[in-house]
Amino acid sequence: MNQNYEAVMQMLPDILYKLDADGHFIYINNSIRNLGYEPEELIYKHFSILIHPEDVGLVQRDIVLDKLFVKSGHIEEHPKFFDERRTGKRITRDLPVRLIPKDYDYIKNGGMEIVASYRVISVGSYHVKPDGIRKEFNGTLGIIRDVTNIKKSEDTLLRCIDYYQYLVEISNDIFFVLAPDGTILFASQSLRRILGYGLGEIAGDNMIDFIHEGDLKEVIHAGSQASSEHPGFAMQCRIIHQNKEWQTFEVNGKVIYDEYAKSMFITAVTRDVTRRAEAEEELKQARNELEQRVVERTAALASVNDQLNIEIENRTRQESAIRDSEKKYRSLVNCIDDIVLDIDPEGVILFVNPAMRTITGYGPEEIIGHNLLEYIHPDDIDGFLDSLRRSRKTVKGRRKKLIETICTDNELRIVKKDGSNVWIEIRCRPEEDAGGGIRGFRGIASDITRKRHAEDEQIRESRIESLSILAAGIAHDFNNLLTAIIGNISLAKINISEDEKNYDILSEAEKASVMAKNLALQLLTFSRGGSPEKKTTSIRNLLMDTTYFVLRGSPIACDFHISDLLWDTDIDRGQISQVIHNIILNARQAMTDGGTIRVTAENTIVKENDSLPLAGGNYIRMSIFDQGHGIPEEIISKIFDPYFSTKTTGSGLGLAISYSIIKKHSGHITVASERGRGTTFTIYLPASHGTAVRYLAADNMKRTARGRILLMDDERIILELGGTMLRHLGYEVAHAAHPGEAVAMYQEARDAGKPFDLVILDLIIPGGPGADKAIESLRNIDAGVTAIVTSGYVDDPVMIHYEKYGFSGALAKPFNMEELQEVLVRILHS
Repeated sequence: MNQNYEAVMQMLPDILYKLDADGHFIYINNSIRNLGYEPEELIYKHFSILIHPEDVGLVQRDIVLDKLFVKSGHIEEHPKFFDERRTGKRITRDLPVRLIPKDYDYIKNGGMEIVASYRVISVGSYHVKPDGIRKEFNGTLGIIRDVTNIKKSEDTLLRCIDYYQYLVEISNDIFFVLAPDGTILFASQSLRRILGYGLGEIAGDNMIDFIHEGDLKEVIHAGSQASSEHPGFAMQCRIIHQNKEWQTFEVNGKVIYDEYAKSMFITAVTRDVTRRAEAEEELKQARNELEQRVVERTAALASVNDQLNIEIENRTRQESAIRDSEKKYRSLVNCIDDIVLDIDPEGVILFVNPAMRTITGYGPEEIIGHNLLEYIHPDDIDGFLDSLRRSRKTVKGRRKKLIETICTDNELRIVKKDGSNVWIEIRCRPEEDAGGGIRGFRGIASDITRKRHAEDEQIRESRIESLSILAAGIAHDFNNLLTAIIGNISLAKINISEDEKNYDILSEAEKASVMAKNLALQLLTFSRGGSPEKKTTSIRNLLMDTTYFVLRGSPIACDFHISDLLWDTDIDRGQISQVIHNIILNARQAMTDGGTIRVTAENTIVKENDSLPLAGGNYIRMSIFDQGHGIPEEIISKIFDPYFSTKTTGSGLGLAISYSIIKKHSGHITVASERGRGTTFTIYLPASHGTAVRYLAADNMKRTARGRILLMDDERIILELGGTMLRHLGYEVAHAAHPGEAVAMYQEARDAGKPFDLVILDLIIPGGPGADKAIESLRNIDAGVTAIVTSGYVDDPVMIHYEKYGFSGALAKPFNMEELQEVLVRILHS
C-alpha cells in the first residue's frame, strides 16, 4: 500500500516534502526537478536553500539573512522555520513566497519570480505525562504549488479595472448605476458636463424624476421587457438639464441578476442625441411638405399625360412602319464586313455600322459626330484634298469638289484606335435633298490592308531577288581572295614574335579580314543560294544565348518573358541566330544611354482573315522591344531594303538579310516604332510538328600532324597557300589543279603503295566538274577514301549535307590556320 502512495506522490505536479524539526529535508518528490534539483541532492539540506532571501521572513520568526548567504564556511545555525507551528497552530494554508531555481544568480538577474503557495502541517508524537497529555514537535509536512500565472492574472485584472474606470470617466456618454427601483447609485463625471449635475446632487434620487413624462411609458415598458435570459434594453427618452431644458438621450442598459434571477442593479449608458433628434424632426416635416406638393403636382401632370398618350399613340403607329423598314436596312448593314457610313457635306460622320469597330477599333458611339479627316493618316490628307486645295472656286464650289473627290475610289490609311494604320478603299455617292442640293453622302469602306501589304512584300522581294543573284557571285570570288589573305596572314604571324610591332599590324589586318569574311557570309545568306537547313529546334536557348552574347560588356540589361510551353520550330539555327543577332545589335546601338531590352516569345494562332501575310496555323511570335530613340516614320518602310542604313558604319544588309531569312523560313517580320519611346521587332515562325533534339557538345580532340594530303583547287594562289599551311602543320602535300588530275594522282599513289590519307577538293571548278563529281570517281577507286570539300559557297547543299555526297567534312573559305588544323585533327586523328 505504501508503494502505491509513493507512486501517486511522485506523479503529482505539486512539490510534496517533509522536514525534520530543524527544517532539513527528509523527503521530497520528483516535482522538485522543476526547480532544477534532483530529490537526492536536497535530502538533509536545509529548507532555506529554496526560498528567495526577501521572503524568508514570511516563514520564520527570527531571521538572520547573513546566516543564509555567506561567501565561505558553513551556516552555524539555520533559521528556525515555521516556529509558530511549534506553539500549537497545526496548519498554515496558501502562504505565497518566491523560490530560487538551482544555479540561478538572483542578485545578477534580479530574482526569478516563481511565486509558490505553501500548505504546511506540523507533525509530532504524543506522550503521556503525569500532569496530562503533551504534544512534542517532530517536523513539518508541506505542499508547494506554482501560482505564478495566477499572480500575474490578478495584477492584469487590477490594471484592466483601472483602465476601464479611466475610460468611463473621460467618455462623453453618461454611465449610470441604478437600484432596481430606479434609485441613482452612481453616475460618471460626464454627468456634470452634459446635464450640469454633480453626483452628490442626484445620488439617492429616483431616475424617474428626471425623465420627461411623455417618455415614461416607453421607459417603463423597455425596462419591464428585460429578463435574466435577455437582460439588455434600449430606448430613447428626454432628460431634464439642470437649467430646466430638455435634452434627448439614447439609452442602452442592462439589468444585472443574481444566481436566483433576482435583479440586483441596473447599468445604463446614455448618449446625448438632441441635435440628431431635432434634425430628424425637421426632416420629417420637410418630407411631409414635399409629399403634399407631389400629390398636387401629380394631379396636374395626370391631365397633361392623358393628352400626351393620345398623341403618342398616333405617332407610334407612324414610327412602327418606319422602324420595320429601318430594321431591315440596319440588319443588312450590321452584318456586312465593310464599313458603311453617312457623313454630312462638311465631312462630319453621322452614322457607321459595327464593322467600324472591327476594322479600326472605334465603336460607333466614339466616332459619330467627329470629322472623317480626324481619322485619316496625316500623310494621306494632302493627297485626299489635293484637288480641293488647287480649286479657285467659292466655298460652295470647294464643298462640291470635296464631295466629288470622296465619291471616287480612294485608297488611304486610317489611324486605328491603338495607333496603328489600316488601309481602306472608300467609295461614296452623294445624297440630295428635295431641292436638289447635297445634304451629305453615303459610302462603303473596305479593308485592303492585306492587299497593300502583299503588294509591298512583292516589291521588296523583287528588289531582294535582283540583288541576291549578284551577291552570290561576288561572295564566292570574295571568299577565294580572303582565303589567300587570311591564310598568308596566319603564316606570317607564325614566323614572327608576338613582341614585334609587325605582329600587331598583322593581327589588325586579320581582324579586318574576318570582318570581311562575315560580310561575305551575309551576302551568301542574302543570295538565292541561302536556303536554310532546317532542324526541329527549341528556340528558347537560342534566343537567350544570342541576346546575352550581343549584350555582353554593355550597360544594357535584358528582360526575358518566354512561355514555358513554347512550341518547337523547324529552323536553321545559324540563320535564325543571325537574325536575332542583327536585331539585338541594332537595339544595342540605338540605346546609347543604356536601359533594358525586353524579349518575349509566346505561342500564337494565325487565322486566315488576320492582317498578316501568313497561312493560317500555329506560330511562335517573338518580340524584341528596345528603349532607343525610335525610327523616323518617313524611313521605317525602307529599313528592310538592301544597303539602306542610317549609320555611317553600317553595311545596310543586316535587316535585309534578316528579312530574307525569315521569308525563307515561311515566316514574317514586322517593325513598329515611336520616336523617343523605342522600336519593336516582331517575328513569326511556323510551329513544328516534331520535337527538338538536344545535342551534347563534343569533347576536345588531341591534335597530331602526320599523313599525306592531296589538295585540289583551280586557283593557283590557293594551292600554294594551302600547301604552305599544310606543310607547316607537318603534313606531306601534293597539288592538283582540276578534278581529273586529282583522280589520276590518287590512283598512282595507291598503286605505288603510298596512298593519300586525305583529299581536299574545291567544290566548284569553272568549265568542268567539281568536287561532287570528283568524289564519285575517287570512291570507285577507294570506297574508304577520306575527303574534305571546301568552298566559299557555305550554304551550298554539298557543303551543308556533305555526308550525303561521300565527304568526311567541309571547310568554308576563307579559313585561317586554326580552322584548318581543327578540321584536320577532327577527321584524321579522331
